[in-house]
Amino acid sequence: MHRWRSVCALGTGGFALLYWRLRLAGAPTAFAAADNPASRDPSILTRIYTFAYLPVFNFFLLLYPFHLSFDWSMDSIPRITSLFDARNIVTAMFYATISKVTWRTLMNEFKKHQDNFVRDAKYYKKQNCKIKHKWNYNCKQYNRGQDCYERKNYHAPHKENVSSKKLLCPCTGCKHSLTEEHTSVCRASNNNNITMHNSSCICPVSFVKSRATSTQKSVYRSPQVAFLLFMAFMVLPFVPATNLLFYVGFVVAERVLYIPSVGFCLLLGLGAGVLTRHWHHGEIKSRLFLLALLVALCAMCGYTLRRNLDWRDEESLFRSALHINPPKGKCKYISEYL
Repeated sequence: MHRWRSVCALGTGGFALLYWRLRLAGAPTAFAAADNPASRDPSILTRIYTFAYLPVFNFFLLLYPFHLSFDWSMDSIPRITSLFDARNIVTAMFYATISKVTWRTLMNEFKKHQDNFVRDAKYYKKQNCKIKHKWNYNCKQYNRGQDCYERKNYHAPHKENVSSKKLLCPCTGCKHSLTEEHTSVCRASNNNNITMHNSSCICPVSFVKSRATSTQKSVYRSPQVAFLLFMAFMVLPFVPATNLLFYVGFVVAERVLYIPSVGFCLLLGLGAGVLTRHWHHGEIKSRLFLLALLVALCAMCGYTLRRNLDWRDEESLFRSALHINPPKGKCKYISEYL
């Protein structure tokens, strides 16, 4: 409950900041038609098909970051003008997979919460029955002993002592007396601020706290919660660049993938951890998996160093984009001019 309250608070704050940022920017910036050709296309279907495909292309850049360019404007990515374009199949499969995985994760998380609630209710009911049974048994033993004590001292002189007048049984739930040591909530819920023999103690006890704490820790350590958090960390920062809220001045921009790439790396780490959770370190498949991860990491690091050489000067940067985006005449013109 506290987690969903925090999520709602963060979501409300995020939307408030986004609204404030949009109001601060004022009128939207007028970009040239060459910067984002799909935004100026007269066909609404073409805009829908193309803008729906662009997140798939960005996700492909995260999976295979070897197809990079410093500028993706103009017709670097051809617009999708027909429903029968093969890229629409990729788009539909991408959104169907993401939606199904997210929905199943949400449903499993809600089901787990419901199962935990039912299990805890049964557990507390069982403990309550045990406490009532012990309470009645102790009360019978105490009253029986007290009756013997009164008959034994029937002819003894009577002494006024406040402590000797406590004839109530000690509580078997919290191990306190039934008059003063109980919490105010427990005393108020048991009528006239005094718990009776047939009433239940609701004071917090150690085993209840430990069980609630362990349940809460298991919820927060759940892979489903981590998956939803990392997915949101990857998707939400990318939403402003999807042309969904407003048109942007680029087709694809690698700079907007900085924060989503963090969520993507966290998802990869989560998947690797879940996959190898029950593996032993000495197994062959575990060693092969770690070797594959090491090779992939070394390949990414090597290509990062190689990509830095393309940013030495403008000529190297423009030439590196020629084989990536052949239809980009601006790159060819600048490269020939230099």
